[in-house]
Parts: sequence; C-alpha cells; structure tokens
Amino acid sequence: MSARADGLIKLMQQKTDEILSFEPRLIEFLTWVNQKASQIETKRPQSFVRAFYFIYSLSREEIISPLDSTTIEPEMDLDRLLLNFLSNLKKLSKTSESSSEVFTAWDKVKADLQIINATIQLTSFPSKDSFQTGWQETMETLQLQSDMQEQWMDNLGAVVSRLQAHLIRHRDIGHDWHFSDAEIETLQEYYNANQLLLDCLNGDCYVSRQLQKQVRNTLFRV
Repeated sequence: MSARADGLIKLMQQKTDEILSFEPRLIEFLTWVNQKASQIETKRPQSFVRAFYFIYSLSREEIISPLDSTTIEPEMDLDRLLLNFLSNLKKLSKTSESSSEVFTAWDKVKADLQIINATIQLTSFPSKDSFQTGWQETMETLQLQSDMQEQWMDNLGAVVSRLQAHLIRHRDIGHDWHFSDAEIETLQEYYNANQLLLDCLNGDCYVSRQLQKQVRNTLFRV
C-alpha cells in the first residue's frame, strides 16, 4: 500500500510541476513568489508562505483560494492589507465620479487605511522607518476627505502609481504582472494541483515520511 501511495503522489507531483513547464512568464512569477517568501521570518512552512504570496499577489477575483480566514503573521497580514488597499484604490481611480459606486469604493478605501495605519504601528519588519516615511508622504498626497473633489479624483491615478512604486521598493509587492485570461487559468490549475497534493498528504492514504517531507517542501517551489 505504501509503494502504491508513494507512486501516486510522485506522479501527481510530476504532473503539477509540468503545468508551468512551458510558461516562462508564469515561472518568472513563481520565482518572485519564492524570493518574497524567503524574506519572511516565520515558523510556518515555507510552502504556506509561498502559497500566501501566490494568492495575494493576484487579483482577488482571479484565483479562488481558502486562505482568507487563515490566521497569519503580522508582516504577512500587512502585505495582504496593502495589496487589498492598492487594488481598491485602482478600482476607485477607474470609477466615474457620477457613479453611485464611487461612494462605496471611497468608504472601503478609508476603512482600509485606518486598519493599515494601526497594523503598521503594531508590526515589526525590516526598513520599517523608511517604509513609514514614504507611506505617510504618499497618504498625504491622497488628501483623504469625506467629499469627492474633482481635483482629488484627477490626481488619484498619480497617487496610485506612487503608492505602487513605494510598495515594490519597500515591500517587494504590488507588481503588475498583466497575465492573460489563459495564464490566469493556468495559475488556477497549478494552485488547485498543489492544493490537491496537500489534501492527499493530509488524508487517509499512507505516504512515507521521506516523501511527505519532500513534497511539502516543494509545494509552490520553482
């Protein structure tokens, strides 16, 4: 039984790795995921950290994942909040001032900002001082107000660009990958395959400890 289970897991791992074999842009993305995950100090397995940045570096609508309710380290939580904030700002910048949706988007941005500011104060991470300085300067240009002024909306695109550059420089997040629909489907397939592997390892079938360790260590790994 052990041999059959080990053989099946090895085959699944091989098929999972082959999904991105001929996708250089997706391999580039996965390489970044690995590099970013290696920068995070945590007791969690690196495979979990890689899965986290795999998910949250893509649009929330693009990849379906069960990670939303997972408790994570403060530094990772800050990155998640910052990425969501950037995404919501981008949506707001593309919303017409005459649209009723602009007020909903605006309220979401203000709520996100309050949470982020509190999280920054409670979180320790490398280069925090330089990050905070640039963050505060960028938020000042955002000119958060309760009324939607035309000048503010006109400047929002520039603020988004400045914020994105700041996140890339100081947190190495917020990159624009510009994946096509087909590439997103491939990434979803790759994510699902890794999740299936993990489900099998956590399931009832017996797999040798050596193979368990090897597979877990290579999930979402280049």
